[in-house]
Amino acid sequence: MTANKSGLSRPGIVKCLFLFISFFIASGATSCSYAYITNLPAMLEKQVTVEWIYTPSATPTFTPLPTQTPTPTPIPTLFGGGSARLAFSDESYLHGKAHIYLVNIDGTGLTQLTTSGYDFEPTWSSDGRRIIFLSQRNNQHNNNNDIYVMDADGSNQKRLSNSPAIYKNPAWSPDGKHIVFVSNFSKHREIYIMNSDGSGQTRLTVSVGSESFDPTWSPDGTQIVYSVSPSGHDESQIYVMNSDGSKQTQLTNNPGWGYNPSWSPDGKQIAFTHANISSAGQNDIFVMNTDGSGQTKLTGTSKTSSQESCQVPNWSPDSANISFICSPINSPSGTIHIMNVAGSGQLNVDTKINADQNLGAVWQP
Repeated sequence: MTANKSGLSRPGIVKCLFLFISFFIASGATSCSYAYITNLPAMLEKQVTVEWIYTPSATPTFTPLPTQTPTPTPIPTLFGGGSARLAFSDESYLHGKAHIYLVNIDGTGLTQLTTSGYDFEPTWSSDGRRIIFLSQRNNQHNNNNDIYVMDADGSNQKRLSNSPAIYKNPAWSPDGKHIVFVSNFSKHREIYIMNSDGSGQTRLTVSVGSESFDPTWSPDGTQIVYSVSPSGHDESQIYVMNSDGSKQTQLTNNPGWGYNPSWSPDGKQIAFTHANISSAGQNDIFVMNTDGSGQTKLTGTSKTSSQESCQVPNWSPDSANISFICSPINSPSGTIHIMNVAGSGQLNVDTKINADQNLGAVWQP
């Protein structure tokens, strides 16, 4: 093997050169000189100077990725949109009192709004800020009801009616300016309207040989749906009239009792309770078009228990679901249920509520 003047073989020189350069790279040097390298092609007989220039790269700067806050996935409303709260009244037979409560549709957040006497039949204003209801707090000895109003949290309770007559079924107009209700001023039940402050009470129905009750507004406020029971007949039918009492029109013609009509917020359907006189104690929820056509039974079918009596339907704000009261046939106790407009997907809201009887549950808009 051929050696150069330093006595190193050609592979040795290359190896030393490699180690030398590696040393300077590791030490951070920027230049080096190694002279007198021989035995390389074309450089064997002369002194060669090799200069290597090394510029270390700058220490890389890492820009951290911005921390991404995950966008929360909205929890879908289980039923009905709106605030998903129900107002209802609960009667205790042990104490002879009824109070008004709020509850979330999943049974949580139970809040008592009234504490005086016997309070029941709550109804929301269209903006969800106020509730009208019936109370016997000033008439407990003669069982007369008066209409009261309060804020949605139970505050500012105020009496709107003051008469020895019985008031029932109050319902707020969509614009909040009027309240429709039932009273026995004429010794039997008729439908009246008054201003939202209790003034200007005006009679809408003049029934001959019958009674009218359970009025509810259409969403646009131009019509009122209600029930009529002919005297001496074991039945009642659903009617509709203009909000001034004109053009009274019968919608149903079924054996038994049709009552508790409730107009859907989208204006397309009316839900109501029907009690078939051939089935003792059996009440069921039906829906129909606003002209009375397309009557469809939602409860007491294969989708729901036929051993329960269901009544007092109320629509969710999106018109997709209905709340109602359900109880074993001929039982005084009841629980709040929710179902979709097809009658399926039932939910028992009363799972966490100890209630002797619920007298209706209405959705907060």
